[in-house]
Amino acid sequence: MIILLLLSAGACLLILRRVYKNLWSRNLSFHLDFDSPAVYAGGTAGILEVVENRKRLPVPLLEVCFRIQKGIQLPGVENVQTSDYIYKRDLFSLLGMESVTRTYKAGCPRRGCYSFSQMQLTCRSLLLDSAYTCDSGSDKNLYVYAARTDISDIMPVFESLFGEFQSSRKYYEDPFAFSGIRDYTLQDPMKTINWKASARTGRLCVNTFSSVLSSQIMIYLDVSDRFLLKKNKQLEECISVAATLASRLLGDGMEVGLSVNTPEGFCLPPAGGRQQLKAIEQFLTADFSAMQLPPFKTALCEMPEDTPFFPVFLSINADEELKENILGFLGREKQGLLIVPVESDYVLSIVGAENLTIIKKQKNYN
Repeated sequence: MIILLLLSAGACLLILRRVYKNLWSRNLSFHLDFDSPAVYAGGTAGILEVVENRKRLPVPLLEVCFRIQKGIQLPGVENVQTSDYIYKRDLFSLLGMESVTRTYKAGCPRRGCYSFSQMQLTCRSLLLDSAYTCDSGSDKNLYVYAARTDISDIMPVFESLFGEFQSSRKYYEDPFAFSGIRDYTLQDPMKTINWKASARTGRLCVNTFSSVLSSQIMIYLDVSDRFLLKKNKQLEECISVAATLASRLLGDGMEVGLSVNTPEGFCLPPAGGRQQLKAIEQFLTADFSAMQLPPFKTALCEMPEDTPFFPVFLSINADEELKENILGFLGREKQGLLIVPVESDYVLSIVGAENLTIIKKQKNYN
């Protein structure tokens, strides 16, 4: 009799183990998310970790593991290991129809695009003598934008040069800003004739429109570092200046474009609005140090002739090669501004030209 009871108990345990193995992951979900889609470098972001068991069967011991790229910091958070990635491990015990949410504060000292990967759930059986695993996934990203920097030393020079650039340009008529009607002259094209007004007055008339000047700026960013002793901090400042300048000018209602010497070539024509700033800031989260970068001259893309713009160049490689490339791009008539982030006591080996103004963006990087 005892033997039969033992055999029955063993059979029940085997059946229970097999049933639990098949059912433990059913209606069990694990979600990872950030509390905001983007932050600026030096800020913090919240990580939300949610485990939900939407069935009556309990999950007595659940281990959750995931990893995220280095560049995110989890200060004061337990069960964290750092090597090539940051690895996080958590333990949960869930009753039936129970949900558990945990939050962490993540430091974001470095710009980049961060995402979760290798998310795995490991469950122990009811008797804790077996382990079952399954993989999970997440499509959530956190953009850490380039840090904002002080450009108060740049703006007066830029505004002066840009003002001269605007005053030297011809004014163009805005076809949507109707101003009035005047008599036709021989200099007017036939397509501008207002035939209805001409029929009423008995003489040829043309429409007149208000004058308009579009404020377009093109930023040419050099993300290469040609120094033997790499100047990572100066390069980061160069990227931050580009992002800050674009944000400032777009906020003032101007149109801004960006061109970068990446392997594929990135050239975003001038445009205005929040979506343009978002596109610029998201692109500048890329890890340029991991790329095989072409020379800066590949980024000097021409805009259409009917799109006059003021060029701003940004580079830490302030040498004669850079200057020759820029002057060759500008030609004789176009004016340009070159911004070079350097150490406070650094002396540039190049000087400006008649149509190229150079600004040293001085800062102590030690």
